[in-house]
Amino acid sequence: MESTLVILKPDATIRSFVGAYTIKAILDQGYKITAFKLVQVTDKLAEKHYEEHAGKPFFNWLIAYIKAAPVVALRVEGENVIQGVRRLLGATLAQKADPETIRGKYGIWGGINVAHASDSPATAERELTLWSTKAGLKKNGQEKAEEYAGLQCFTKDNTKKLREVCKNLTERKNNVEDARELIKRLLTEENPSAPPHYISNLTEVIIQNCLLS
Repeated sequence: MESTLVILKPDATIRSFVGAYTIKAILDQGYKITAFKLVQVTDKLAEKHYEEHAGKPFFNWLIAYIKAAPVVALRVEGENVIQGVRRLLGATLAQKADPETIRGKYGIWGGINVAHASDSPATAERELTLWSTKAGLKKNGQEKAEEYAGLQCFTKDNTKKLREVCKNLTERKNNVEDARELIKRLLTEENPSAPPHYISNLTEVIIQNCLLS
């Protein structure tokens, strides 16, 4: 039996139907979610989680992204769960992921890709220890996960429109203000009850993701 850390990133929690779909997809595979925690990530936790990328050009962007809104941290257990969850998520770059995977369905662009999942047993052990000690991830699990999945209401799926905006911005690197306003509107349509500052934060990391590509 293996355990892995899965983090529903801000694009999955703000677009709440995406987070609900991801949890349901994990449970439908027969895996157990044995710990569930809503976390507003601090600088210290983010930097420790991504320490292997320190000094790389995209490091500061990773920190801004994971702090853009509260995330959901999960401990997921099951046979071969580490690779199983990664297959379920799909390729890292959202626009290149198989359409049948979670990222292929709902990833927006590049690294704005719904969720993180540990990539090896050693990484899983390190990450689960980190998030248990620094974020309070405790075994309290399946019921909370099922409740979260069940409470998230589907409103409108603007994934295709968001990808088109990102594709144009990545290729042309212009009309940034127009792209910013359109992304904000599309995200708000998906979840009208999302706090505006979280929408703004996510919009900025999406814009920067496109400009860095």
